[in-house]
This record gives sequence, C-alpha cells and structure tokens, in this order.
Amino acid sequence: MVLSKFSEQLKKLVFFSVLSFSLILYSQDTNWTASMADAIIQRYANINDLTGKGWEYSNSIVLVGFEKLFFETGDTKYLDYIKKYIDKYVNNAGTINFNADANNLDHLHPALLCVTLYKETGLAKYKTAAEKIRDEFDNQPRNDSGGFWHKEVYPNQMWADGIYMAEPFLMRYGAAFDDLEYASDEATKQVILLANHAYDSSKHLIYHGWDDTKTAIWANSETGVSPEVWSRAMGWYCMALVDILDYLPKSHNNYDRMIEILQGLAVGIKNYQDTDSSLWYQVVDKGDSAGNWIETSGSGMFIYTLKKAMRKGYIDTSYNSAVDKAWKALKTRISFDESNLPVINDFVGGMGIKPSYSEYVTQTKVSTPPSSHPHGYCAFLLAGSEMEFKNLIKFQISLDTIGLGSVIQEPGNTTVDSGTIVSFTAVPGDGYEFAGWEGDTVSGINPISFQIKKDILLIARFVKTVSGINHHFSNADFQVYPSIANDYLYIAFGKNSDKPFFLEVIDATGKIAIESKVTSVVYSPYRLNLSELLPGNYILLIKCCDSTSFQKKFLKK
Repeated sequence: MVLSKFSEQLKKLVFFSVLSFSLILYSQDTNWTASMADAIIQRYANINDLTGKGWEYSNSIVLVGFEKLFFETGDTKYLDYIKKYIDKYVNNAGTINFNADANNLDHLHPALLCVTLYKETGLAKYKTAAEKIRDEFDNQPRNDSGGFWHKEVYPNQMWADGIYMAEPFLMRYGAAFDDLEYASDEATKQVILLANHAYDSSKHLIYHGWDDTKTAIWANSETGVSPEVWSRAMGWYCMALVDILDYLPKSHNNYDRMIEILQGLAVGIKNYQDTDSSLWYQVVDKGDSAGNWIETSGSGMFIYTLKKAMRKGYIDTSYNSAVDKAWKALKTRISFDESNLPVINDFVGGMGIKPSYSEYVTQTKVSTPPSSHPHGYCAFLLAGSEMEFKNLIKFQISLDTIGLGSVIQEPGNTTVDSGTIVSFTAVPGDGYEFAGWEGDTVSGINPISFQIKKDILLIARFVKTVSGINHHFSNADFQVYPSIANDYLYIAFGKNSDKPFFLEVIDATGKIAIESKVTSVVYSPYRLNLSELLPGNYILLIKCCDSTSFQKKFLKK
C-alpha cells in the first residue's frame, strides 16, 4: 500500500508538470468546462462518432453537460450539437430508431434531451419522441417489489446506474407535459426501493446493485446486494437524486425521505474523500486496499452532487471545502493533446456489476481521447457546470394575474440563479378557472416548471366558470384535440353523433368568438377552423339538443 500511495503521488507530480506547461496557453481565466465542450465539438462532428452506441446513454450523458452550458451561456452552438445527435435518430414524425424490445434503461436517457429541444424549438417531433419513451415505462419489466430491471438480459437486477438512466427523464417529462403526479410517484419509488436494500447506513454509501431473487452471480445470498461500492455507480445514483429533486414537489409524500437519503450519502462522500488526492477511489470505501486507484468519473459526479445540493439548500455549506479541493484536484487530471485540446484521464470505461473486489480494481484505467469511453467527459462537464457557472448570473421573475386568482411559486425568490428550475401553480379564485399562462411562456399546463435562463414575466389568466353546463358526456361522447392548436381543432363524435350539436368557442373575456351548428357527423373527426382567432386561451363549448353540454379548454398558438 505504501508503494501504491507513492505511485499516486508520483502521478500527481507528472500531471502537474504537464498542466503547468499547458497553462502557458491556458490562462487562469480559462473556463475549463467550455474548453472541454469546445474540444469535443472539434473532435467529433457528432457525439456518436466518439461512442458508436447510437440511441443510448453513452451519448446523452455528455450532451447533458452541453445542455447546461447552453442554459448558462446562451450560446446556441451547444444546443445545435445536441440537436445534431437527436436528429440522427428521431425522424420528422417523432419515431426513434432504437431497439425498444431490449427493455433497457440505458435506452431511455437520451429522451431527456428531447424535452429540452421541444421547449427550445417548438417542433412536435421532439415531444412525440419523448412521449414514446414515456410509454416505455409502462412496458419495462419489474421485480416483485416493483423495481425496474436494469435490462431484460439482467432479470430482477436493480443497478444504481439505472436510476440516473430513467428517473431524471421521467421527472422532466412529467413537469413539461402534465404527468408530474405519476412521474413523482414512480421516480421516488425506484430511488427509495433501491436505498432500502442497497444503502449502508453505517457507511452512508450505496452498493452497486441489488437482485431481489438473490440469484445473480454477484448477489449476497442473504441480502441480494452486490459486494462493493463502485464510485461511478454511486455517482449516478447521487446525481439522479439532486436532479429528481429539481421537479419533485415539497408536498410529495416521499420528499422528506429523498432529502434524507441525499443527506446521508453526502456524509459518506465527505467521509471517504481521499486526503492525499482530494478525490475518490474506484471502490469508494477501500482506499487502503491493494490495487485500488483514484477514479475521476465518480469523483466528478460527487463534486456535481455536493455542489448542487448545497446550492439548492438540501445540505449545509460545511461541504464547501471538500468540494473546492476536489474540483482543484480534478483539473490536475486533465492533460493536453498535440493540438492543446484537453484530455480527461484516470477513469474506468463502461462496466457492469462485478462479483469481487479484485474485478473492480483490475479494470483498465482509461483516458479520452484516445479511448471511446464518454464517462470522463460527462463527469467533468457536469462538475464544471456547478463549479464554474452557478451563482454568476441572476435573473428576475415577475408574476401577474388576469382575472381572479393567484400564483404560488416554488422556490419563492423573485431573483434566482441562472439555470434554477422554478415551479408555478395557478390557483383560481371563487367562480373562476385557470385558462392558461401568458407572457414569456404560453402554456395550458398547471402547475408548470421550467429552467430560468433570462428575466421572465409570467401571467396567469383566470376566466369566469361557464355556468349552466350539465356535464352528462363521457370520453366516449367526444374527443377534442389537440390541446395546443394551430389553425384547426378536431372533434371526434361518439355514440350521440346522430343528433345535432352546437359549437361555441369562448375567449378569455367570456365573449363568443366562434359559433357553429353541426347537423350531421361523418365517421372522421369534425374540423373546426380557428384561423381567424388571435393566439390565446379559449374554451370550446359543445351543446346538445337535450341541454347537455361539454367544455374543453385549449390554447390557440
């Protein structure tokens, strides 16, 4: 072990020498995160040119770092690079080129980027693609406790890695597309289920995985838990926690438990930080064991987790010293190629759960380039997004209402850091109902959450409840779509289609904007022309000859 420690010290000296030379061109003012991202763009026309993995997490984990750079800098080259990758696999109809039959959580993660692209471009294909991945959750195989299998080829196995591959997307999708109740229940269930079995409360660490049947080659015969705490698996799990909490309502039944798990893991991360390198070992809790080595991808993920958790108030600021030392140390693991582009070193390539300590520590230590492994890029970009950008720029939130009602904002600050995710809930007053958001964001979703990247004005419009309506219709009678319409609204009539109907479109002031009588209905949906309407929120009122009525809110773009 003395020799191992000496080797680590020697390696630090070598890297420091290389780094010092490179700093002739890299000044103290260099933004390391942006420099790494720019190097990636220069090296690979498409991020899949690095990995060759297609529609899979290996590509999207790097692009999440690009997403954060886009939100922080506003530079569209980072968004364009994300779009180039997604467009390679998502066609104009929103169909994704991937193997859905594999039931593999690693295939779900890229859809996280589709939600952002939909918000930024408004192109429907990205929403359609995200919806297809959301539907995959309904088909994923589960163990007897309801936990998702990591892959169909690994039956009954829950991996800490898989929490990051699936649940952050689910939460982002739920917040964007009015599915937050299911997303919150499912995501927290998965996180807590794994913690209940794989979290070591004495060490405040989480093991790599758990098999509820206890039959995997690596599974403990009594607990089903894997034998070691792998740095990157724990890093995935910890990052998932802080990202899920971006969208999880404080009122949710599992919110306090999620905070409790995060705070416990933060203690473990701090306690097992190596005092010499200021980073973390490949097997986190066995730094003194033969063959163990400092691993940079898990280390970067721990930096991201602790810094973000402090910024969001989930943990106290006593972790600042540990994080600052770790970030400084992580940068010493950067070298430079012949073109003076940064290279990330000392991380492990892709790997699954291993049955023994020796199989973890004998994994090859790699650098990218020349390797095709993306994990070092991912961890460095995410750590840097917290260490080099947050708290530099602040934006103002202004709220207003039209009609009787109020808005609840969480967190409630009128000034927030760039990149902060804020949720808004419209609460109608007596006799009024919510009609939609206006201002810098036009939407009918309530509550709504989004990332703040500029000063915003958000207006909640409330309209008087339409009186005299007898809701005798069910979904079998009418289907009205889409909720956000351009020039046409479609009405599919059901069992009462042999009777005449009267259609009224009512604007936000209560005035009738369109009146129409439907005397006969064919089997195809009835198309209502909205081209004369101004953009805004409306109510479609369908009246039947027997005095029954149906209403549906929609947004005209």
